[in-house]
Amino acid sequence: MTPAIHSPQGTRGHRSRQRGSVLAVGLLFLLMITLLTMIGTMQAKTGARLAGNSYDRYLAFQAAEAALREAEYILSGASLPVFDGTDGLYVTADGGVPSPFELDAANSIEYGKDIDGASQRPRYIIEQYAVTVEVGSSLLLGTRYSNSERIVYRISALGFGRSTSTAIALQTTYKR
Repeated sequence: MTPAIHSPQGTRGHRSRQRGSVLAVGLLFLLMITLLTMIGTMQAKTGARLAGNSYDRYLAFQAAEAALREAEYILSGASLPVFDGTDGLYVTADGGVPSPFELDAANSIEYGKDIDGASQRPRYIIEQYAVTVEVGSSLLLGTRYSNSERIVYRISALGFGRSTSTAIALQTTYKR
């Protein structure tokens, strides 16, 4: 018996029938990995932008809160400033009180300290107004069982983040 001899032509003939399917599958996997990497990068950038915006709003909120506390400190002092409609001190009955988002150097008080990271110092106004408190109201303001008029103060503050376009307005009511 003679052993069978395989000719090189038979092997070459088998290889010529392959059409490069491994190359096509490899390129398809490479394309899928590239797309997944691009999607992951875009999501990471979006997440970083969202975190930056959240920090910017947080900074503006903290700046406005600091301005409110400074105004409350002024009102808690032994003597009150004169409420004459200038320098951020208004009497509500007189009118002409600016909106919290319209505060500027001409109509408001600038916060006394710098705030790290903020684009500018926050600003605030203090409004003085009278409130008539009636018996049985939920806002007795320290009175008991009598109709009376009390003076209260509304403080409006505008804080800024790292960008001047990020602004937060806060208001509070204060009674001495």
